Amino acid sequence: MKMMKQLSPFIDVYNGLTLGNLDTLEQIHSVEISFQDQVHSIHGLKELTIYFAKLYRTVSSVKFELTNILAHDNDALIERNLSLSHPKLSNGKVILVEGTRSLTFDQDGKVCHRRDYLDLGAMVYECFPLLGSLIRYLKRRLAE
Repeated sequence: MKMMKQLSPFIDVYNGLTLGNLDTLEQIHSVEISFQDQVHSIHGLKELTIYFAKLYRTVSSVKFELTNILAHDNDALIERNLSLSHPKLSNGKVILVEGTRSLTFDQDGKVCHRRDYLDLGAMVYECFPLLGSLIRYLKRRLAE
């Protein structure tokens, strides 16, 4: 129950996040936040805010749909779908990327560690015509 009280503001902020309200990140993240995904390793709230400012300036749309939440003590694992539209990927069409987000909350109820796991191939590589065809072919072959 305690974890859901911590997760609720986190979910609310990200569901409403835009370029115009990035200051709301401070409501849910520790000043010493550690963020990592397949491409980025970010330390500190200021750097995280800069990262999201760059992201929201370049994408046409971003939407998260939570599909499952597992929580224990100060840790949570969130399964989610990311719908992303970027003018340089897939001719600006919406890309759906499944992923998982691992969160650790500090004693103040703010996220101090965040790690995002996602299929970078589905998000980026498969969006390029020749490379995407090759990756999809390889995935089919591996699945045989």
